Amino acid sequence: MKKEGIEQPVWDKGVGSIGITYALIMVFPKLKPTIFDFDAVRRHTREKDKILAHFYTTALLISFIIMLTVAYLYGPDN
Repeated sequence: MKKEGIEQPVWDKGVGSIGITYALIMVFPKLKPTIFDFDAVRRHTREKDKILAHFYTTALLISFIIMLTVAYLYGPDN
């Protein structure tokens, strides 16, 4: 993407949250974020990247479900 003149967003210098956004764009094709060029991301995506994005998104969802379940079962009693 750098060869096309598309730079990394200014707000993501070192944080790494752009990876989550890229994965969500690959998994959900109708998602159209306005914070960067999503067409360029889809244009440069390989089939291997899509498989990894699905794995990453699924693992993230399962992690959240486990976290919420543990917090519900073992959290403080109010």
